[in-house]
Amino acid sequence: MSEKSGQIRMRSNVIMAGKDGRVPQNAWQYVPGEIAERHLENSELTEWQQTERMYYRRCSICGRTGFEIEENGCDQPNCRKNGTVSVTEAKRKREERPTAT
Repeated sequence: MSEKSGQIRMRSNVIMAGKDGRVPQNAWQYVPGEIAERHLENSELTEWQQTERMYYRRCSICGRTGFEIEENGCDQPNCRKNGTVSVTEAKRKREERPTAT
């Protein structure tokens, strides 16, 4: 199955422990990044987990999370220097999204 933009996908945040009660080492790759970082060293996080955890970190300039900035934009000059989308551009992108029917 090929992935297409806009597809909705779900994954479980539940991992089954083995008979000994321990989580299999390879199961950690399925744990969301913001949770995995509490239990693993940075070098053990997958690239996907590292990217995902940054989505919930707060910007040191404006204090918003990556999600909030992506969704609503930011007009702080120093954030804008880093390529952050403006509030106006974010609003335009939201308005262009297809709506569910």
